[in-house]
Order: sequence, then structure tokens, then C-alpha cells
Amino acid sequence: MGGTVEMAEQPIHRVSLGPFRMGATPVTVAMWKEYCAETGNAMPDAPPWGWLDDHPMVNVSWYDIVGSGSNGYVPWASKVAGMQLTLPTEAQWEYAARGGLEGREYPWGNDFDDSKLWCSFGGGRQGTAPVSRGYNAYRNGYGLTDMAGNVWQWCLDWYGDYAPGEALNPTGPEVGDSKVLKGGAWDWPDPLVFRCARRVANWPVTVCDNCGFRLAAPGP
Repeated sequence: MGGTVEMAEQPIHRVSLGPFRMGATPVTVAMWKEYCAETGNAMPDAPPWGWLDDHPMVNVSWYDIVGSGSNGYVPWASKVAGMQLTLPTEAQWEYAARGGLEGREYPWGNDFDDSKLWCSFGGGRQGTAPVSRGYNAYRNGYGLTDMAGNVWQWCLDWYGDYAPGEALNPTGPEVGDSKVLKGGAWDWPDPLVFRCARRVANWPVTVCDNCGFRLAAPGP
């Protein structure tokens, strides 16, 4: 097991999860364009590099994604997919990020390797990268890419302290003022940011060009 533990990641505790499925990549600009075309919603302001179809969707808030009632990306995507989709919980995201390598620091192991992700370590990036790229990328044991780098990813949970003791399918605090984001992003140089356990918080109304998301669904 890796040796780095941030204060916000304590107490270390065991989590058990039921079966679930996770999107292989972050939701792309092309996917969001389809949503806008079918619902009549306008695209948000573009990032400096413009809207590139195979790049992760950015500049959308947690509320834009989750929506309410029949409005929002998640309700629309659920209807299209014919199944209930959602943002992953923090616990689901972290479990999926490790790709079966239980307790490892990064999706590929315990040592940082900047060839396996899109980030600004060793030199500043100018924006996101295609999710289907064959460079600075890593597909983990569950077939998931960009579980480190490219964009921070919104989780379902409110941000708060972990409860001590073993947890079954945890969903975070019942209330809060910020949501959990995981994974790090293209503009961050610090290797510690990209650890599977690393967690940050942001207000759910926030839109920024380094935050995106992927979807999850109940298993099997």
C-alpha cells in the first residue's frame, strides 16, 4: 500500500460496494452537444481551446449535470440509455479508479508516471486532451481511462469527513455546501493530486474548464 495519506482522507476505513458500472471515459463534448440538440439547451461558454468533440465536456456545474425532474443531462442520458444513470459516488469512483489494484496510490500502481496521464507535470498544458488518445494515457484493469488527469470529475456526494468504521455503499453526508471532485486535471503539476484517494471540494454551482464528469449505473 502507498504511504501518502492526506488529512482529508482520514480516517482510513474499509468500504464495501454493491455491483455497479462506470463510463469508460469522461462524458465528451460530442455527447453534450447531442443533449443540447435534442433538448434545446444552449451550449455553455466554450473554453479557450474551443469545443472539440472528443474532449471531455467542461464548463458545466454539478447541477447542470444532475438536473432535477426530467431536466438535466443525467435524466436525459438515462432516458436515452434505457437505464438509470447517475454520477458515481466517491467510493465507487475511487474503487473504479484503482482498476482492481486494491490500495494502490495511482490507477497503475504506487509510483507516479507522467506518461500515463494528461497533466502539467514537467510543463504546462494548454487544455484538455481527446479521451481516445493513444498518448499520455492509461487504461486500467477495468478498462477505464482518464481516472487520473485530463479533468477533475464530479461525484454524487456532498463533501465532508468520513465516518469511522466499515461502510456499505456510502453516499457521503446528507447535506453540505460543496461536492466531491476526484482525479486531478490537465492544469495541475503536483503528482499527489492524481492519487486515487485524493479528494477536493467545490460548490455545485461552479463551472470551470478543468472540471468534467463520467456516469455510473447500477450493476451487474
